[in-house]
Amino acid sequence: MFWGLTRFNRKAGAEADGFESLVDRHRRGGSILRVVIVIGMRVPVVLCVVAAGLLCILLSCVGCRRVEREPAPVRVDSGEYWNHIMSEKVPLRLSEAEWKALRSEPCEPDWVPYDLTVSSTGDVRSATLRDYEGTCGSNPMPPKPSALLMAHIDEADLLVRSMKFRPWTIKGRAVPVTLSSGVEIAPPERFGATVPFPSVDLATVVIKLQRHGCLGACPVYSVSINGDGMVAYEGFAYVAVKGMQAGRVSPAVVAALVARFRDANFLAALPVYVGAFDAGDDEISLTINGATHNVDDSSGLGAGLPTKVLDLERAIDVAAGTARWVRIQNDEVPARELEHWSLHDLYSPLETGRR
Repeated sequence: MFWGLTRFNRKAGAEADGFESLVDRHRRGGSILRVVIVIGMRVPVVLCVVAAGLLCILLSCVGCRRVEREPAPVRVDSGEYWNHIMSEKVPLRLSEAEWKALRSEPCEPDWVPYDLTVSSTGDVRSATLRDYEGTCGSNPMPPKPSALLMAHIDEADLLVRSMKFRPWTIKGRAVPVTLSSGVEIAPPERFGATVPFPSVDLATVVIKLQRHGCLGACPVYSVSINGDGMVAYEGFAYVAVKGMQAGRVSPAVVAALVARFRDANFLAALPVYVGAFDAGDDEISLTINGATHNVDDSSGLGAGLPTKVLDLERAIDVAAGTARWVRIQNDEVPARELEHWSLHDLYSPLETGRR
């Protein structure tokens, strides 16, 4: 066997030497074409076929890409907004003069309307300004936002595109959707007299959120968090769990929540903010060192409710974990929304496309 391998190596070496000398000879003769022909004759046919195949594959895939294709968006009712919105509400704030001018116009809405396309990850993929709908008394709503609002349209676009949603699903798979929404318009923030925030003894802290509902299907419940971390919940209507429930959070969570009250200048907030009709009524209370301060948010953005005070409502919910008792755990797109929507794309997620 050793002798056979030695003989093969010698033969291969001799052929290589002869091949190199042949190429050298043709190079000296200046015939590149002949060099190519000789090389082609010396290379095994199988290698040529393999090389040609690889070259064809490479050329055919130039500019090709594998695309993860989302299904076609399904249209959902605008009421689904409240079941899926995750980001905190940020209104478009006008100056006092602009707000008064807006309110003096007959039937001027206090929001900028959009049609949104939300991706399967819950991000706003596109936002298109749309016409107002409905009537104002016996008059139709104006078709477009006024010139005053259009002057702020770039800011409104940024706000609506920053929204984040919990994804909608069909048969357990996240899908994109389209829905109508908008950016709420509000006057400047309004506070009462400045009240310094005292040093806080956590043992005296009681934080409470009461959601009193609206004329629609808004959740009705209350939740409180004590300084020692005890959580007490009671559900009344339009919630997943009715009745009393208890939980616990760490004192560090309570301390962080108190810090947010301090940052929001909560003690200087007005006791009541009453804005538009039927957009919900929520109440926050903070007890520290034996003193209690309440803020009633009755659609209060339109009355100057500070954004950071409004954000406290969500912060209390998150800290207490009320979603486990309040939210009905169903992200599936309602069946009624699928009447004119095909499931075909749902099961064809991949495609190969050419640029």
